[in-house]
Amino acid sequence: MRFILACFISFFLLGCSSDSKKTDEKTQAVKTENEIKNNETKNTVKTSQTNDKFTKNINIFSGKSVDEYYDFKCASCHGRYGEQSALKASKIINELDENQIKADLMGYKNDINYGGNLKATMHRTASELSDDEINALAKFISTL
Repeated sequence: MRFILACFISFFLLGCSSDSKKTDEKTQAVKTENEIKNNETKNTVKTSQTNDKFTKNINIFSGKSVDEYYDFKCASCHGRYGEQSALKASKIINELDENQIKADLMGYKNDINYGGNLKATMHRTASELSDDEINALAKFISTL
C-alpha cells in the first residue's frame, strides 16, 4: 500500500512540475516572440521612413523596389539590416558608407578577381546590376 501511495504522489508531483515548466517555457516563448515582433515593427518603421526618398519610386530591379531586391538577393547572407558578415567571410555592410558600398559592388561587377572568399558569388550577383541599380542599392544599404 505504501508503495502504491508513494508512486501516486511521485506521479502527481512530476505531473505538476512539468506542466509548470511547460507553462513557463510557453510564457517565455510568447514574451520573446512579442519582443521580436516589436523590434521588427520598430526597425521596419525606421527603415521605411529613412528610405522613402528612393524606395517607393525606384522599380529598376526587374520590377522590384530597392528594399525588395535587397531582401531577395542580399539579406540571406548579409542579414535584413546588413548586420551580418556573410558566411563569416565578408565585411559587415551596414558599417560601410555609400561610396564604399558602390566601389565594392562596382569592383565585384567589373573584376572577377575582386574580393575575398565569396568573390564568385558577389561577381555573379553584381554583374546582373546596372550602374543605376548599384547606385540605388548602395544608397539603400548605407541607411540600414
